Amino acid sequence: MNNQQIQAVIESFPRQQFPGLETIGVGNKTTAGVTSSETTVVFGVKQKKSKNDLPEEQILPNMIQTEHGSIQTDVVEDTLEWEFELDCPDMTSEQIDEHRMKHRPIIGGVSVGTGSENNKFRVGTLGVLVIDQTDGQVVGLTNNHVLTPDVFSLAADQRQSIGYKDVDIYQPSRAETGGQAIAEHKIGHVKRVYPISSTGVNEIDAGLISIDPEALVDQTSGRVLNLLDDTGQGNVLSIPFATTLEIDLLQKNRTPLFKSSRTTGAIGNHFSPEQSKARNRCSLQVELMNYTPRVTGRSFTNIMRYFDPNDTDKIDPSAGGDSGSLICGWIEGQWKAVGLHFAGSRNSGVDYGLMCRMDRVAELLNIAQFDPDNVDIATTPTYRVISGYSDQMYVEIDGVTYWQIARTTDPVT
Repeated sequence: MNNQQIQAVIESFPRQQFPGLETIGVGNKTTAGVTSSETTVVFGVKQKKSKNDLPEEQILPNMIQTEHGSIQTDVVEDTLEWEFELDCPDMTSEQIDEHRMKHRPIIGGVSVGTGSENNKFRVGTLGVLVIDQTDGQVVGLTNNHVLTPDVFSLAADQRQSIGYKDVDIYQPSRAETGGQAIAEHKIGHVKRVYPISSTGVNEIDAGLISIDPEALVDQTSGRVLNLLDDTGQGNVLSIPFATTLEIDLLQKNRTPLFKSSRTTGAIGNHFSPEQSKARNRCSLQVELMNYTPRVTGRSFTNIMRYFDPNDTDKIDPSAGGDSGSLICGWIEGQWKAVGLHFAGSRNSGVDYGLMCRMDRVAELLNIAQFDPDNVDIATTPTYRVISGYSDQMYVEIDGVTYWQIARTTDPVT
């Protein structure tokens, strides 16, 4: 079965019939501590129990049969508690490395945050610059919860009024300057975010930053801090998006990953796998595909869970401030964007990260990879007000697409 068919199986599985079932994912079967190369549907439960201790109707199946074939299953304990990670410990001036500094031209892998006074100490990572295909402009890519720390959802789904009209964005974030709003650090404003539902199921955590003309963007701005080419010398200046099939094969192929972030810095592979091995560098890898976690009380599906598989000297792929980082995979001799990091957790001494798929981020936000020949930036947004608490993500008015951004008491226009 292909990934789309497996995802359909996971989405249709009757989870409500199995009270102890926490997550579902696709990975390798583990027996007596030994992991095989066999791909299985992995059921995550709070506590493994003997079949004798369960009612027959609550025993998870050993195999799932579909019209496209069968797939075996595995049951593991999954007690991971996933959280959006925006809060960071205070940093001394000596600890503020290049990922937390001001960068012009703007690039990916660096500190970014909202100008909101209420959230001035919340910080994330500007993942990478991309092209907004709705208007052809260069924009910054990061998480929804980085740009709207209270997590924006559609008005009809909100527990409280959350919006992002006229919200400024700073690089580096205000958290790096003791909460000060330094004018020369402002790079733009929140352009749009993909809403995260508090009641439904989500696939991505992503949003876009509109770049002001005063903020410098040039042909080198598509790079990510410390992501080097296959020589280990030059910077990768424009990162292609991996195809759906390439992303589907990340776990099966044990594709080496790279992540450049505000807090943990550049980790994974700076070099090709061969060079990495020679230099004794670790390599992050995807552990589970099609994963279905709950993150800070919100349900997600079709997520990738990744970690450092080394037996010793494991590294933590996720820390507060890393949210929004671009994840790249070493695919056919080059680095390609495969995902967007948005959450982390730890269990039994092992640290894990979550990323949403880059193909889904690109499709749902309508973005494309950075084009060095196109550095068009910044138009002032136009706002319209419609009546009612809408459950529509966007509306068409006079041939123009307007994304929902807030509730308001302003008159209908």
